Amino acid sequence: MKLALGWALLIGGTLGTMAAGFEAQSLSPDWLDPEDDCIERFGPRGYWTVQTRVFPVGVTCVAGDGARFEYLSAADVRVLTGLTAVTVLAALAGVALLLWGWAIRPRPAAEMSTVDTVPPFAPGRAVAHAVLAWLVALVLTVMTVVVSLPAWFLAGRIAAVVGPLPFVVLATFLAAQIDRTVGVGRLLGRASPGARRRGLLVGAGGGLLAVGLLGAGLFTGVVPDGWAPAVLPLVAVPAGLLAAGQHALLSSRP
Repeated sequence: MKLALGWALLIGGTLGTMAAGFEAQSLSPDWLDPEDDCIERFGPRGYWTVQTRVFPVGVTCVAGDGARFEYLSAADVRVLTGLTAVTVLAALAGVALLLWGWAIRPRPAAEMSTVDTVPPFAPGRAVAHAVLAWLVALVLTVMTVVVSLPAWFLAGRIAAVVGPLPFVVLATFLAAQIDRTVGVGRLLGRASPGARRRGLLVGAGGGLLAVGLLGAGLFTGVVPDGWAPAVLPLVAVPAGLLAAGQHALLSSRP
């Protein structure tokens, strides 16, 4: 029940956030040439600039003489701000329910490890796990770019951040399944909770680290324009290293 409610809140909150952001963008001045919209509404007063607020939602037209005018009506600001707050909180509540009901819930005694001794380090299995973890982080990074870039322009910055959250959760689930199939979970014979926590570390942690590295490289200019596709395989490497490191830590236990 918790998982179903979590998914409902996550998907509904994500779609609602993007819808609220799209509505706010549609009511705001055209981002390509906002000055014309300010002139049309408030008249010619020299050169106009536009200042936007992420939260609470707002758009201010600033005239050349310093005069400031709110482009959105007070009613629109209240409604859009309220919708954004509710939908973002719903998405975050969905993530919290999924993590608590899936990865952090107490482990029953029946789900303890079935292996008495620590298995030896298996290089082939560690490499396979690392490659699959790298692939999960790579796909998550690509999906984040595919979702966030259009959302940034069409629905605003909050929607660009919230939009990829379902893919982060899916990456966590997939990483846990890989852990049970070829990773540490398979070696230990351990049931879901341990694999789920390791999947959370590799899938969500490694994937978000890859997204963060790509974003930092692009925004700081370290990654030149047009080089993002070439850098994508590199930013996903830490996720593979996290998976391989779990095998190394397991083999080093007394």
